[in-house]
Amino acid sequence: MKKWLTILLVWTLMLPFGVFAEQQYCSIEEIIRHTPDSWTGTWETPQGTICVDIPVELPAVETFPALKARKIPAVDAGKLKDYGYVRRNVAGNLTADQKKHILQPDTRPKDVSVFPGREFPRLQSEFISLSCEEILSLFRQEIQRLWGLSDRDYVIHETRLEGPAFHCSYSMPAGEVEPTEDMIVWGEQADDFGRCKVYFHQLLHGIEVNGGTFLMTYADPEGVKIRAALYEETEAAESDVPLLPFESLKAVLESQIVSGRLCSVDTIKLGYYRYPDAKDRNIFWLLPAWYVSGTCIRDEKTDGMIRTGRPEPIEMVYQAQTGALYDLRSSDPAVTSSVITWKEIGIGR
Repeated sequence: MKKWLTILLVWTLMLPFGVFAEQQYCSIEEIIRHTPDSWTGTWETPQGTICVDIPVELPAVETFPALKARKIPAVDAGKLKDYGYVRRNVAGNLTADQKKHILQPDTRPKDVSVFPGREFPRLQSEFISLSCEEILSLFRQEIQRLWGLSDRDYVIHETRLEGPAFHCSYSMPAGEVEPTEDMIVWGEQADDFGRCKVYFHQLLHGIEVNGGTFLMTYADPEGVKIRAALYEETEAAESDVPLLPFESLKAVLESQIVSGRLCSVDTIKLGYYRYPDAKDRNIFWLLPAWYVSGTCIRDEKTDGMIRTGRPEPIEMVYQAQTGALYDLRSSDPAVTSSVITWKEIGIGR
C-alpha cells in the first residue's frame, strides 16, 4: 500500500511552514479563545458531497508544556494477588483478570450501548450485581490502589454496556469479541446489560496522552479485567511551547477532503502524542499534536494501474509545532530530541 497520505501532506506543509511559521504560532490560551467549539462544512468532492459537523476538543489548560516521559513501572506483584490471571505486567503495560479460567458460549452480542465522554450511564441491570456508578467507583479504587492515580489523572473516554449474550469462547481471557457497527446503539438505554466496559484516557498536566489508556471491564461472575498502557513524566523540557493554530490543520484537512482522499472526519482533539527519543529508547517526548480520525481512500498501484479503494478507517497525528501530518496506519512519527520554544521563534516569555 502506498504511503501517499503521509508523504503528500508532510511535503505540502513544509513550504509555507518555513516562510510563515513565526506568524502562525500562538499560545494554548489563544487557541482556546479563537478555535470554534465545532468544525462544520460541506464540500463537493470526487466521492460525492462530504459534510463535517464535529466538536473540536481542547484541553482546559493555561499552558502547554513539552514533557519527557517513560513507561510507568510494572505494578508490584503483591497488589495483583486478587487477579487469577496476569497475562502481562511490565513497564507501561498491565493485562490482568480476576478470573483465571473462563469458559463461555460463543454467541453474538444482544446489543452494545455506547456512551461517549462524560455521558456516563446511571443504570442498574438484573444481569449484573453492581450498578454502573458502583462499577465506576470500583474502577477508580483499583486505579488508585495499583498506580496511585486520582481522578485528576485520567478522563472517561467512552463507556460500553454489552448485552448479557455478549460472550466469546476461550479458555484463558486472551481474546475479545468486538461488536460490529450495526450492533452498537449510541447513548441509549441498555437495562439488560451483562458487562460494563469503561475506557479511560490518561492526563498529564491536564492534557490527554494519546496512547495512555486504561480499559476496565466488569461482569459477573468474572469480576474485574484490566488492560492498561501508561506513562509517567520524567522532566518538563519546556514549561510552555508555541503551537500552530487550528486553522493550519483545517486547511490541510479541507484540501484532502476536496481532493477526494479524506471521506469523513469523526474526531479532532488536541493533546499529547509520544515521540521516541533519538538517543534513549526508554524515553519518549510528549509533544502537542492534533489527533484526527475518520475514513479515507487509499490508492493501490497494481500492474501499472491505479485502483480506487474503498473508504477505510484512518488515524492521523498533526504535529502542532512542525506541521507534519502522519498517517498512523502507514507510518510512525519520526524520533525527536528537541522542541520548538518561544525564544527560537523570536518571542520572549
